[in-house]
Amino acid sequence: MVPQDVEFALPWPLRVSPHLDAAREHNLEWMSARGLLAPEERERYLRWQLAEVSAYFYPEASEEGLFLATDLMGWYFSPFDDQFDGLLGGIPRAAAEVLGQFAALLHRADTGASTGPGTGADTGASTGPDIGANTGADTGPDIGANTGADTGPDIGANTGADTGTGTSAGPGRQGEPAVEAFTDLWRRWTAGMSPHWTARTTGNWCQYLAVYLTEAQIRAGQHSTGGVDEHLWRRRRSISAYVLNDLYERVSGFEVPPLAWHSQALTALRDTAADIVSISNDVASVEKEEADGTGGNNLLLILERDHGMNRDQSLAEAVARTRELATRFRGLEPHAHALARCLPPDQETAVLRYIVLLQDFMAGNDRWERTSHRYTVSGHQPLPL
Repeated sequence: MVPQDVEFALPWPLRVSPHLDAAREHNLEWMSARGLLAPEERERYLRWQLAEVSAYFYPEASEEGLFLATDLMGWYFSPFDDQFDGLLGGIPRAAAEVLGQFAALLHRADTGASTGPGTGADTGASTGPDIGANTGADTGPDIGANTGADTGPDIGANTGADTGTGTSAGPGRQGEPAVEAFTDLWRRWTAGMSPHWTARTTGNWCQYLAVYLTEAQIRAGQHSTGGVDEHLWRRRRSISAYVLNDLYERVSGFEVPPLAWHSQALTALRDTAADIVSISNDVASVEKEEADGTGGNNLLLILERDHGMNRDQSLAEAVARTRELATRFRGLEPHAHALARCLPPDQETAVLRYIVLLQDFMAGNDRWERTSHRYTVSGHQPLPL
């Protein structure tokens, strides 16, 4: 089997935003204006299909919301993620310094959040037992990143209304386009959202940043990979599953009420969806990560190392796990629907929308990873800055 030919047979339909073409054109302008995309790299960048994956993940997004989602994907994959696949990702001290700049921005920027209905200030960790499986919530290793350290410049944020175009908000530092671009993203990310939602998504962003430091420590031999459970705990965060889930609410114009968002039912659904996407991502990226020598951060390579599997066996195991998780997700949905019926009508609607958007996350990721050139060995080289 070839990884991108693997069929997971997920049961949810693919939905696509009507704003796909507009988002693609906007994103090319946004990336180019910030020095993140050279003209000669446009065609290779387009083959990554980042506008497509945004349209798959967020089919209910407004046009402005899909612009934000597509810009996030551009920032994620170039320049942010690619730099940690290279030299920076193997030097923990250097990685911590860079990651600290972004964590400092999250905590120090004045976002101008609204006083709308809150969604809870917790970071998303489950505080009760899981209702169907060991999802790994808060059972992983201490990820050890000093994410709140005051190590980066005070780059601030422009709290005015945003249209998703124009120059980057906040002064940043000359020569740091990734920081300047993130300043713009974060300003737009929090625009119009409640303080509770902003606090929650800040926590999820910090977990995303912190796990990059742990992965750098793994590459440097400073942190053990652990087994499959530890890997999936990290992977949910390193693929930014919870951050991407937060963005559903922002770009689709609603917020999940705090009691529902932190409930056992939605936590279990969220973790299950994250595991499905994590395993799918490991399948799609295994050849790339094997070529990079980053096998400690891929499920298939861990299975092959720890359980003596060959590639066909590890692929078959990944497919089996994914299908079991899909069955589990469907079995958990009645719990979430029962929860929704306990709530006022507007909150019930928000919860039901959130469940469908988690389905979009899984279905959209499955389509994208089988068609994008992002994960081909010949096409994964970082775009030059």
